[in-house]
Amino acid sequence: MKTVLFVPGFHPTRVWADFEFDNVRRQVLKRNIQFVAPSIPWGEHTIDSYASIVENLLDSSGDNIRTIVGHSIGTIVALKLAGEWPIDQLLLCSPSALYDDDIGPENKENLLEIFTPQQVEAFTVMDTASAAGVLGSGETKTIVTYGEVEREANPGVYRKAHQLAGLIPNTTLVEIAGAEHSIRSPGYAQAVSQLLSAGEST
Repeated sequence: MKTVLFVPGFHPTRVWADFEFDNVRRQVLKRNIQFVAPSIPWGEHTIDSYASIVENLLDSSGDNIRTIVGHSIGTIVALKLAGEWPIDQLLLCSPSALYDDDIGPENKENLLEIFTPQQVEAFTVMDTASAAGVLGSGETKTIVTYGEVEREANPGVYRKAHQLAGLIPNTTLVEIAGAEHSIRSPGYAQAVSQLLSAGEST
């Protein structure tokens, strides 16, 4: 059975993997894909500290996990891990525009309404090109997705998806018809499960 690690986007208190990936979990289980995700909320964690938690999941799985799915800010963690682990497939869903080259002083003020000052600084220490560069060999099959609605409703994500797809070798860019940013929507969840099944080797 194929095992997939899912890295959720940010939520300060809720175990976001349980909520945001609920429909995805149901879809992938139908396709005989095992679902693994962090069982704690982001809380006060930064990119690096949350990545350390997710790394423990990878450690405990041995060599079973060869595919990582990240959503929103979880795509930054997924990229970080993919550069350090032998991953065959990486799926970056609606990637967050929280890289250092995205955030100006005025945007940092807005982010402080959601994140702590320490998190804002820690989230924006890596530029997009450096993040994409961890997959410079092109050995990892990468898929970047975004929801069709995000073209207008979330242009930062739309631009980031195209930017990453252009920087990471061996990458396919996929627009999910009718989908918004949330991966909970049935259309987005079904598309993710289909993409994962298509990348499964027998």
